[in-house]
Amino acid sequence: FYICNAVRCYTNNEQPTAKHLERCEPFLRIEINLIKPKLVIAMGAIAFEQLCPGVQFSESLKTIVKSSKFGVNVFAVHYQSPSNLKDSATKIAFEDQIEVMCGLVTALRDPIPG
Repeated sequence: FYICNAVRCYTNNEQPTAKHLERCEPFLRIEINLIKPKLVIAMGAIAFEQLCPGVQFSESLKTIVKSSKFGVNVFAVHYQSPSNLKDSATKIAFEDQIEVMCGLVTALRDPIPG
């Protein structure tokens, strides 16, 4: 599995712009092509939307979505920023997502039949 974010070079504490995403997408594509993960963990809505355009982040939580753009399976989790985790509902949702993610990653270790 591969845990990723959509932006590699963004250091401010603000939401990245379309220009940031555009500049970093080739690196994301190269990483995915080199690693060839069975599952990509998207850290937050921005990463998920970059990997799976047109799919709503909120509808994808706790499920695996096939990325039409990158051809990989994607599992989304809330971005783990301190401001997100201050909200108790988001923190509980994040903890639930991590539990589901751990189960998915554990299942990846099992040999695939056939």
